[in-house]
Amino acid sequence: MAISGVVNALLRVDFEDLFSTNYGLLVVAKTVGVILLGVVGLAHRRISIPQLPGNPQVFARIAIGEVLIMAAILGIAI
Repeated sequence: MAISGVVNALLRVDFEDLFSTNYGLLVVAKTVGVILLGVVGLAHRRISIPQLPGNPQVFARIAIGEVLIMAAILGIAI
């Protein structure tokens, strides 16, 4: 769904407008946020899940970080 949103926005906005209009900057910010969320999700899967039996705090720390990034992405959309 995130990829389809980015593709849809790129079809509607010229490339040079991505950094010169408010809508373009919004698209760029949301795209960066979704990419960041994917990186954190990968870290969550590779770092915290294997450590879960011995160190549940790592899971909570990364999960809270993911939720905060999701909230920021939603906040950008409003």
